This record gives sequence, C-alpha cells and structure tokens, in this order.
Amino acid sequence: MTELEKAQKIYSVSIMGIIINAVLATMKIIVGLTSNSLSLIADGIDSASDVVVYLISAYTGKILKSPPNTKFPFGYRRAETIATKALSFIIFIIGAQMLYHCLAQIFTPQAKEAPTLIAVIVTVLSIFIKFLFYRYQNVLAKKYESSLLQANALNMKNDIFISFTVLTGIISSVYFNAHIIDTILAMLISVWILKTAYQIFSTVNLELMDAIDDPTLYERIFQIATQFTAIKNPHRIRLRRIANFYALYMDIELDGQMTVNESHIIVKDFEDKLIQNIPNLCDIVIHVEPIGNHEPDESYGVNRSNMRKI
Repeated sequence: MTELEKAQKIYSVSIMGIIINAVLATMKIIVGLTSNSLSLIADGIDSASDVVVYLISAYTGKILKSPPNTKFPFGYRRAETIATKALSFIIFIIGAQMLYHCLAQIFTPQAKEAPTLIAVIVTVLSIFIKFLFYRYQNVLAKKYESSLLQANALNMKNDIFISFTVLTGIISSVYFNAHIIDTILAMLISVWILKTAYQIFSTVNLELMDAIDDPTLYERIFQIATQFTAIKNPHRIRLRRIANFYALYMDIELDGQMTVNESHIIVKDFEDKLIQNIPNLCDIVIHVEPIGNHEPDESYGVNRSNMRKI
C-alpha cells in the first residue's frame, strides 16, 4: 500500500459518500414533508450534514496526494488527522443538537399527526444503504489504517442508530400513538453519539501531541539494538506517528575509532532490521556518538531508565 493509493481511496470513498448522502437527504426531506414525519425530516437534515463531512474528506484525500515541500517537509499526512478532528466536532454538534431537541420535546410536548407508511419504507431503505456503506468503509479503514475512514465509518454507524430511532418513532406513532418512545430512544442515542465524538477526539489528540498508543514499540527497538554487538547505549528514542506511519529518531554509541564507512554500514543494517520488524516505519534518523559520550542537556526521548514511566 502506498500513500497515493490511500489518498485515492479516501477521495473515491468520499465522492461515494457525497452522492449517497445527497440522495438520501433529498429523499428523506421530501418524504418527511409529504408524510407528516418530523423525525424523518430531521434524519434528512443529518444526511445533508454528512454531505459536508464527505466534502471535507474528499478535499483531504486530494491534499494527501501532495508531495513534501519546504513548507511541509514531512508531507501532508497529518491533514488526515486534522480532518478527523474536525469530523469529531461535527459528530459532537449533531449529538448535542439531537439531545437538545429531545429535551425540548419532553418539556414542551406538542400534538403530532401520525406519519404515513411511506415514511417507514424510506427509513428502512436508508438503514439498509447506510449499513452496506458502513461495512465498506470499515473494511477499507482497517486495510489502509486510516483514521479518517474509520471516523467516517463510525459516523455512518451513528446514522444507522439515528435511522433506527426514527423508524421506531414512526412505527410507535403510526400503530401505537406513543410519541414518547421516539423521544426516549433518541436521547439515549444522542448520548452515545456524544461519547463516540469524544473517543475520536481523544484518539486524534494522541497523534497531535506526538504520543504513541503502543509503548511496546520502544522495547522492540531496544531489543533490536541488542542484536548488534557494535551498538552501545541506544537512547533518546523518539517516535512520532504521522497518520498511520511512524518516524523514528534516536541516538546510539559506536567505537570512536571506526571509520565513517564502517559506522555507516552498521547503522544501515540496523535501519534495515528496524524496518523489517516495525510496520509502517517511514523515516529513521540515527545520531551516532562515540562510546562513553555524555550530553548533559539531552532532555527528550526514551531511555532504558525511564521506560517504566511510559
């Protein structure tokens, strides 16, 4: 898998999302208006907001194709992270609005006219289409290790629950005249949506803060270093996650009497071993020092001494 392939897939899936949600939004709003279903209209507005979400994703997919330059020497991979964070805010706003609407319904109840059967049919169709698209995005998110595709899949999963709430509300209104069921279920789902938004937001923050969610990677780096008898005191290890890739910076000590060519061969073999054993390691910078060298101002990175604190 190359970065270009991943960017192209994000772009193509986003275009699909724009088309699917635009069609669903139009269909729900029209049917909602003609069948007296306010919940279906609200679901249509939610689908319309998803069009904006996928427009952001499509634009991000185009940005990811851009090569590194003097302004962005690491490339544009973190555009996916920023877009994912923006998506978490959109999901949060949708959940908050839904919760507010439910509370308003409870404290200011109004008489409602029962919707027609066509609203049920459209909602069932919407659930089926959303489920297929959710599964498709979820598979691609795992294959391409894309936080943006995963967030979009979770957003679509939220939409499925919203549509289920709409369906339950419509059926309870048509057959049982029990509008309160729709409101209670919608409240529970809105809280679940808010929780999902928070989870996406928290996960993305780890990357923006250069945090690593798998601290065992540091132990693996130390273990690989011990396989080279010439390498002493691997220290100041810094891992940065950039989208689904890792950049590694570290210091090692070699015999000060070695030639540049000899130390280069050792470091190159070490880098090859790291790439073989750590997936998605895209950039390695290794600083070589003579054995016994001490730098008092070295304050960043992971050493054997502070591994327990991670």
